[in-house]
Amino acid sequence: MIGQMKGALLAGSIIAGFCAAAGVPAAAAELDGNALLSADKDPNNWVMYHQSYNSWHYSPLDQINTGNVKDLKLLWMHTPGAGKRGIQSFPLVIDGRIYYTSTEGQVWALDATNGAFLWTFKPKIDEERAQGTVYNPYNRGLAAGYGKLYLGTLDGHLIALDLQTGKPAWDNEILTVEKGNKGFTGAPLVVKDKVIIGADGGELAEPRVAVLPPAPAGTAGFPAMPGSQLEITGEPGPEPPC
Repeated sequence: MIGQMKGALLAGSIIAGFCAAAGVPAAAAELDGNALLSADKDPNNWVMYHQSYNSWHYSPLDQINTGNVKDLKLLWMHTPGAGKRGIQSFPLVIDGRIYYTSTEGQVWALDATNGAFLWTFKPKIDEERAQGTVYNPYNRGLAAGYGKLYLGTLDGHLIALDLQTGKPAWDNEILTVEKGNKGFTGAPLVVKDKVIIGADGGELAEPRVAVLPPAPAGTAGFPAMPGSQLEITGEPGPEPPC
């Protein structure tokens, strides 16, 4: 199913061709740092861009196999509307819901069993600034953890959304134009108690990585406010030998 969804996304729609039997998944609210470490042991959910920290994009589900793949039929399709250059994100599947992004970072939540629309969120982007970045209007995905979805925007913001409702929990401008007009197109990554995201630009811009706590002050385990970031800079390429 994941492989077929990938091909469908590139065509500009998200398609479900088969519904695999699901076990009892962990609740979204329980998706903390420890649960993310065990993502590769949870075949019924796809909780990060690469499925797990192994980054293999591998699913152990075997209900679809070489013997029956020819029998797949369309069950439902969701098209997010007109968008420049199609969809380039990879969906997350958590607790029977699909979350994915379309152009300019619009987030969609659907019922995975029937494609029913649940909610959408469209960030308010500084269009002039976004048009000046190297790669736009791409958005390649989300991160999930601690009951939130995390989204990077073309104008340098990192936004946390409530996983159930899509309402913003916080919105921080991480990149400013003082160091060059860069934004975020890649999917963030939640590691332990931090959200990590790298700026766009590749070889055309100084790489920057922001590391933030995923929850505001006063939340158990997260003493710092979102936006108290650790910035990492450097040159792209392999590390020098020791």
